[in-house]
Amino acid sequence: DPLMSGVSALPMPIHLRSFPNPAGKRVTMTWDIAEGCQKELVIYDQRGREVGREQVSAGKQSHQLNLESLPPGMCVVELASPCIEGHMQTMVVKGE
Repeated sequence: DPLMSGVSALPMPIHLRSFPNPAGKRVTMTWDIAEGCQKELVIYDQRGREVGREQVSAGKQSHQLNLESLPPGMCVVELASPCIEGHMQTMVVKGE
């Protein structure tokens, strides 16, 4: 019960952004809150398969992802954490 625990029943909105988009070999991911717990950026390909995962330090509000191993095309990046509801951003990885 949110009234008894002091915890909000609604998840805090998070705006996950990527730039540049379309991306080359690297992309910077940013979000607008810095919870005090560990986060992960999880990368999925066009078929929904996980193709990468990077840890993000607690308190950070941005992270640069290395995309060199990804083929050209669309992918989805998820910001995942036990402290917040997961949020996703779609982006395009450019070919050479």
